[in-house]
Amino acid sequence: MKLAMLLVGVLGVVFVGNGIRAGQTPVNTLTAAELDAGWELLFDGETTNGWRSYRPDMQVDGWGAVEGTLARVGAGGDIISEEIFENFDLRLQWKLAPGGNSGIFFRVAEGADEVWHTAPEMQVLDDDTHPDGRQTKTSAGSDYGLYGRAKDKVNSVYKWNVIRILAEGGHIDYGDVTKTSDGVDRAVYGPMEPLVNPVGEWNAVRILVDGSHVEYWLNGVRIVEYELWSEDWERRVLASKFAAYSGFGRARRGHFALQNHGDPVFYRNIKVRRLPNMQDSSLNPQ
Repeated sequence: MKLAMLLVGVLGVVFVGNGIRAGQTPVNTLTAAELDAGWELLFDGETTNGWRSYRPDMQVDGWGAVEGTLARVGAGGDIISEEIFENFDLRLQWKLAPGGNSGIFFRVAEGADEVWHTAPEMQVLDDDTHPDGRQTKTSAGSDYGLYGRAKDKVNSVYKWNVIRILAEGGHIDYGDVTKTSDGVDRAVYGPMEPLVNPVGEWNAVRILVDGSHVEYWLNGVRIVEYELWSEDWERRVLASKFAAYSGFGRARRGHFALQNHGDPVFYRNIKVRRLPNMQDSSLNPQ
């Protein structure tokens, strides 16, 4: 009863303004153009078909189809896609309850104790109230623990802010170019607005993986970019908690996973387009 009441309360928070505008494609469907381009739907909006528990001894009971979303509704651990993928363009949307935490993993290998022992994670988080939101490398959209996302706020007093003003004919463009704590220059054009939408609104994700190349996009902005197995990546892994797991990030292909971190989380419009497998995998360890 308590779980049911909690879920009803959370749904009341996160599904405000969830209607489809005229002319929009219905959620959890593909257009004819997407089908022609090779997109595949990974969630039908009504069942958990295509997903299973990461642990063979557990059921997918902690997840369910709720109001057209793939939702964490109770205990039960992380879930993984039944299919495996190598190179791909993954798109989806997520919402969280206040203070929520989850994650999206790719190239997950089976056999480890936990999903995060094997695969990189794009962080899903309520930055405003969760403690992890205070750190670049653990905030929403980061490659958890390794690469922070592009900054979306003005630096604090006594810290430098770098600006860009581009004027060409009648066109004027104000841009903000900032250096993250990782020492990577990021450019965000247009007004200084938060990259992460607040609780109660959907956030659109794109994860592009092609061989060793990885890109994370959030709400139309590329926020993380790195090369698996590069010297930089190896150095970061060695300095992180992932150094304790020899198989972390080594798989060339694997499952997608959604993290059950104990908080209500909702996913929808989960679709993927497979990219051609790379012929030159000299950087690939497997």
